Amino acid sequence: LLDSGVNFCSLHRKTTDVAMLVTMFVWFFMVIVYVVYYVRQNQAEARRHLEYLKSLPSPRKTPMETDTLSTGF
Repeated sequence: LLDSGVNFCSLHRKTTDVAMLVTMFVWFFMVIVYVVYYVRQNQAEARRHLEYLKSLPSPRKTPMETDTLSTGF
């Protein structure tokens, strides 16, 4: 009765390996989903910010303001 040919240690190890494999794939999938979500949100926010910057009135520069070199030492 005790030696029926079933190795319970091997069964436990296979179950643990499958559980770990499933956990790793779920974790990896969640990380990929988060990265895709983050990139899309960042692109949308950058697009909104660019539209905001385009909606601002552009200041008119005088010829003196276009010179970027400082000559007043």
